[in-house]
Amino acid sequence: MGCQTEITEKVIEKQADYVLAVKDNQKRLHEAIIDYFEEAIAANKPGLCQLQTVEETDAGHGRIEIRRCYLSTCLDTLPDAEKWKGLKAIGRVDSERVINGQTTLERRHYICSLADVKPFAHAARAHCTRGGIKGIENSLHWVLDVTFREDDSRIRKGYAPETLILSANSPSIY
Repeated sequence: MGCQTEITEKVIEKQADYVLAVKDNQKRLHEAIIDYFEEAIAANKPGLCQLQTVEETDAGHGRIEIRRCYLSTCLDTLPDAEKWKGLKAIGRVDSERVINGQTTLERRHYICSLADVKPFAHAARAHCTRGGIKGIENSLHWVLDVTFREDDSRIRKGYAPETLILSANSPSIY
């Protein structure tokens, strides 16, 4: 749902940037990005491939995670690159996790309007750890809790919830 040309148009119109995950719903684009990074990384010539990389390592809760982020501003091999408004780069994130001695590798591919690997890596990490829309909802809940101190409220005890609902539904006398 997220990787659509209409979305990129709206984001760019609002003078914002996008990092959109590319999956099999954009089959030709997805395959082109996969092929590009396989060849570019194997060539080991970052300058020639316009390839930027950054690596991050996290450890905790009994796991080690290594994230390798790749970003390329070379769009020559992409089919219909011009239809993606504001498109500046393609990206790949490899997440290697070691949990209890077992290693797993997850690989994700992106298109984006960013041309620098560090902001791309940050956005891609936020996307996968916060889970897209769910992450926005969770962040919103945190803001509401911190701002309005919802978790400190004791309105959930006794008759207080009923009273609050009744007063919220009645017209204000002030």
